[in-house]
This record gives sequence, C-alpha cells and structure tokens, in this order.
Amino acid sequence: MLLKIGGIVGFLLFIAIGIVFILRIDRINIVDINIKGNSAIATYALQKFTEDKLSGNYAYVFPKSNILLYPRKDIQKSLSDSFKEIKKVDVSFESLQSISISIEERKPYALYCGDQVSTSTDCYFLDEDGLIFTEAPEFSGNVYLKYFGELGLSDPIGQNFMQTDEFRGLNFFLVSLVKMDLKPIIFHIINKDDFEIQLESGGKILFGKDQNLSDIYENIQSVFNGDEFDKENLSTLDYADFRFGNKVYFKFK
Repeated sequence: MLLKIGGIVGFLLFIAIGIVFILRIDRINIVDINIKGNSAIATYALQKFTEDKLSGNYAYVFPKSNILLYPRKDIQKSLSDSFKEIKKVDVSFESLQSISISIEERKPYALYCGDQVSTSTDCYFLDEDGLIFTEAPEFSGNVYLKYFGELGLSDPIGQNFMQTDEFRGLNFFLVSLVKMDLKPIIFHIINKDDFEIQLESGGKILFGKDQNLSDIYENIQSVFNGDEFDKENLSTLDYADFRFGNKVYFKFK
C-alpha cells in the first residue's frame, strides 16, 4: 500500500514538474509587448509597466509571462488606473511570444486651473467628459476654455470636475453662447449655489446651480439680442446677473 501511495505521489509530482517545465519554455512566454495608438504617453513607459505586471509567478511556480496564463484583465485595469491619459485600452494575443496593447488616449477639451480665478499657470487638461487627466503646458491667449472650482483634493488628476452628464450639458450651453457672439473664456464655480461665466469682452454672467440651463439660455438670448442692448454695451458690461428668475440685474463699467 505504501509503495502504491508513493508511486502515485511520485507520478503526480512528475506531472506537475513537467507542466511547470512546459509553461516555462521560452517559445510560449511573452517577450514582445507591442503598443499601438499612443502619442502623449511614452511607449517605453507603457512597456515597462506591462513588463512589471508580467514578472513573477503564480503560487511561486507558474510564470505570469506565459501566453496562456498572463493576467490580461489585470493589465488592462492597471493601465487605466495608473495612466489617466488612457480612455480605453485593450490587451490582446498576437503570437505565442507577444501581446498587443491598443490605446485610445483622452483628448484635451478644456483646462482646469484650480479653485480660484487668478493668473496661475498651473492648469490641467480636461476631456469631454470632465475628467482631469494630466498637467497642461502654459498657453498664451484663450486657446482652451478654463474651468475653476474647488474639488476637495490637493491632486486633481483622476477627478471629475462635474458629473459627466452635467458637464456635457454645461458645455453644450457654453457653446450655444458663442453663437450669440458671447465668447466664454472662464467658467467658475463660485460656491455651492452660484456659477460665473467670464466673457472675452471682459463682462461676466452669473446664474444659479439649480437653475435650468435652457431657461437661462432663453433669458440671455432675450437680453443680449434685444434692441436695447448692442455691441457697445457688451464691451462696457461689468456683469449680468440671471440668478433671480426673469429679473436680470446689470452693471456697467
């Protein structure tokens, strides 16, 4: 009986060692990591990050770099979590010794420049969904619309300026103002109740967070396209306050 048990254990051990040996054969272990679709993120950084994920073993024995065992989903999630510039990522089989990583990077849509409107040049790129994903260089002029508002954390990268649906609705509203020859250059969350838009002409538009944007747009359109308000008024406008329903308060410089 002991000989039989020993023989079975020895046989199973022989099989296990054989499997480990096969899994470690170079011909079925990943040596090439091909990156596609990236421009802002360095290829070397993505390759090095992935190589680190492929290093080591499962249960101290089975290599993570084996093409049959490599942690595909974990690599995808870790890349998205670590590189906020990535919007979508797909890791796929390419050959017995290589995998392909396809990257879709976030595109700069606007700038987030802190909680208070100032001359600070420390800004970050926002994408179309309102996610802050990387530091931005200094721009001269009003290349991008700037957003200001307190987010609560010292490092804004990875945070959303607003909920995605709310941010998209706001941007549709701001783009609509351009069609009225009102060019917004700054959007500022003054406090939990009040918003402010600064125009390229120097004036400001104030409205409330809980107000309907369609109603605000109609009121703005009614006022700024009215006969009593011309382009000369716009150049001397200090602010127009739309926070009080159909009553609009103006101040000129």
